[in-house]
Amino acid sequence: MGKTCCDIPCISMSDLGKGGAHGCNAHNLFDGMPSQHELFEEDILLVMNEEKITREEAMHLLQEEWAEAMRRFDEKLDQLLEFFGVKVAKSEACENREEGHSTSINSTSKNVNTP
Repeated sequence: MGKTCCDIPCISMSDLGKGGAHGCNAHNLFDGMPSQHELFEEDILLVMNEEKITREEAMHLLQEEWAEAMRRFDEKLDQLLEFFGVKVAKSEACENREEGHSTSINSTSKNVNTP
């Protein structure tokens, strides 16, 4: 984590992608996931048996469900990126505020020491 501001850890862009608590970065997180067009035979057969539909219909249904899941995933990812964008902006504001405080303290101490 980055610096703390008002007892809240500030996240900087350099902190993101370092692996975090799980020892992996975002690029490695989804490496094990199947591609968008990959359907497993077991899934197709399961849907065919449960829904009593043809193979093509089962594949179409699974692809629709996959597309809906990806849409929801993208929405959540956008929310997280927006959240971290706000955190980064707050972090920069905290740093700017801290710099302003140290400048005013230095100015005050120079005035006190000057005869």
